[in-house]
Amino acid sequence: MKPKIIEFKDETELLILVKELATKGIKKENMYVMAYDNHIKKELATKANISTIGLIEEGVETFVKNIFKSQTEKTQAILQKLGLDLTEAKVIEEKLTEGKTLLLYKI
Repeated sequence: MKPKIIEFKDETELLILVKELATKGIKKENMYVMAYDNHIKKELATKANISTIGLIEEGVETFVKNIFKSQTEKTQAILQKLGLDLTEAKVIEEKLTEGKTLLLYKI
């Protein structure tokens, strides 16, 4: 199933979103913070007690294929692996390039 992606403005909004989704039955292990700034991504994931997209979600095959690709190509490949089509992956990757931080979750 295709993941849902929400753009949020700040830490407070992320924490509220995570809490709302959890009350709707979305498990925290199915929620991920996405950002190109690794420090922000890891800090927010820790504070919200959710994950970042890692090798398990990406898959070994996608990881190996991405070794020599650009950040843009890697992100698009990971998003496609998670269920988005190429057009959707490009839109999300552009948001990340603009410095936006996103919450991705799977139902």
